Amino acid sequence: MTELVVSPSRIKDAARCLRYWAFHKLARLPREETQPLRDGKAAHSVAENYLKHGTQPSVQTKHGRWFVEGMHLLPKPKTCLVEHRVQFAWADLQWTVVTDFIHSQSRTKGDHKFIGPGSFPFVLTPESMLDDCQVLLNAIAPPQFPETNLCWIYYPKSGGRKPWAVNSRVDIAAAESNFRRLHLPLVQQMHEYHKLCAGAHPDDMVALVNCMPCNAKNCFAYGKPCEYMAQCGR
Repeated sequence: MTELVVSPSRIKDAARCLRYWAFHKLARLPREETQPLRDGKAAHSVAENYLKHGTQPSVQTKHGRWFVEGMHLLPKPKTCLVEHRVQFAWADLQWTVVTDFIHSQSRTKGDHKFIGPGSFPFVLTPESMLDDCQVLLNAIAPPQFPETNLCWIYYPKSGGRKPWAVNSRVDIAAAESNFRRLHLPLVQQMHEYHKLCAGAHPDDMVALVNCMPCNAKNCFAYGKPCEYMAQCGR
């Protein structure tokens, strides 16, 4: 069994660019914590307190205002597993998945997405959900249901649009098949690079990471330069 622990965020980083992922996760170079990231953490905390304890969101904060508009899309508070973290073995790898909420009665696993206007083109549809690594790993991760309803709730942070939910149903066999076909080859590449860097001296890590594939299309992804441009040998 490999020592590499893989999460959906790691796979998405690697899909963007293996070199970007390796700078962040293998070389462990610091990455800027942006305002959208801080806002997302704060808004998720509001959602967690509501679902876990029934704490009503404060509309005096922007995070509470974003969340309160979508509360009707959620299960009742105190009826879910909230921020459920699980590590499990599958396909000869170790995986870590954190699910925002799991409602066992309706066999629903859900995720909160607090998004700005620039993220609207990346919103999933019921069809594209079944190709997404985070969605598929949530379906595969314990606790498993014969058929899982995946519910991704999008909370716009501006623009006047109301929150909405995107739902898709998938059984375990289909989720495992789709993940093996679409994402497992990339994860296996990550594993090989992980072994390459194991035990390397920190002074050698940047040179090792610069041997990994670079996706030049993403050097200025999301309208800003990659955080690791100064270290990248491209």
